[in-house]
Amino acid sequence: NNTGNDWGQAQIGYVPSGTYIISSPLIKNETSGVSTYGMVLIGQSMSTTTIKLADDAPGFGNTTAPKGMIFPTSDPNDGYAPSPGNGNAAYQNTIQDLTINIGNGNPGAIGIDYLCNNMGAIRNVTVQAPSGSVGVTGISMIRPLIGPTLLENVTVNGFQVGLDVANLQYSLILDNVTLNNQTVAGLRNAQDQITANNLATTTPSPAVINSSSDGEVVFSGAVLHRASGYSGNLISNQGTLVFRNSNTI
Repeated sequence: NNTGNDWGQAQIGYVPSGTYIISSPLIKNETSGVSTYGMVLIGQSMSTTTIKLADDAPGFGNTTAPKGMIFPTSDPNDGYAPSPGNGNAAYQNTIQDLTINIGNGNPGAIGIDYLCNNMGAIRNVTVQAPSGSVGVTGISMIRPLIGPTLLENVTVNGFQVGLDVANLQYSLILDNVTLNNQTVAGLRNAQDQITANNLATTTPSPAVINSSSDGEVVFSGAVLHRASGYSGNLISNQGTLVFRNSNTI
């Protein structure tokens, strides 16, 4: 629905304590039905507000065509929008104080397919794949043109990839992000520039995959932990990684 589309005047979608079952992506639309920027979704708290995908939800079963539960978009009138929903006018898109749960039987699910530019954040959020249920990505940030934006006090549990990042523009900041039990990678980056403060991972897979020569990640206070039974590499790097006051275990 339309929650306001004027710059600086996006209305808040408030989600009180409870568990809310959805079966299709949450998208902010203008009254015309066209998706737009300014999705502001705030729960009462991360521990009491849960948005959960229905088990075996239609459209979330194909891992080769994954779909996001929450899908913030850009201004449809943006001068540079490489495809509908994408662009560099994804202002104010904010998700805060809640838990996202992909439910069971949804292997093609992405918890949050996130796009934000300049103003907005994911803050105090848990993205969860239930035990025995593996989705594609916890938080995907591969649509152009992500950033600058912030992820603060975020936890991702389960999934193939915890955080998936791509494209050259425009940088990300991760602050107190925890990634657990990813089967492919905790953090996977292609081309972008990321600053990560206090990143913590425990994965039966590489904690970090930096897959391109122009990808750059700067870590401060990171603790990258090898899950029990995993003997492979914790880091796979084709670009630039910088570590300060960090540890691998």
